[in-house]
Amino acid sequence: ISFNELAKATTENFYSLFKLAAKG
Repeated sequence: ISFNELAKATTENFYSLFKLAAKG
């Protein structure tokens, strides 16, 4: 896995958690 792929996955996971927190 490349660094860009890892960074993208981490960003998407963080954004998903952020959206859940914003809803809750």
